[in-house]
Amino acid sequence: EIGVRLVGSEMCIRDSLYPDHQKVPGALYKLGVLYHGLGDDKQAKTYLDKVQAEFPQSSAAKLASKYAQAMN
Repeated sequence: EIGVRLVGSEMCIRDSLYPDHQKVPGALYKLGVLYHGLGDDKQAKTYLDKVQAEFPQSSAAKLASKYAQAMN
C-alpha cells in the first residue's frame, strides 16, 4: 500500500504542471530514501540514479550519489 502511494507520488511529481520545478530533484531523492527505508533497495537505487541522471547539477544529485554509495 505504501509502495503504491510512493509510485503515485512520483507520477504527481513528474506529470504535474511543473515537471521541471526546482523541488523535483529533492522529491526524487526523498523517494529513494523512503524506498531504502522500506527495504526495497532496487527501487531506491532507481530513484537515486534518476535524480543523478536527470538533474546532475542539483544538490539532490550529490546527496543521491553519497546515499547510494553508503547503501553498498
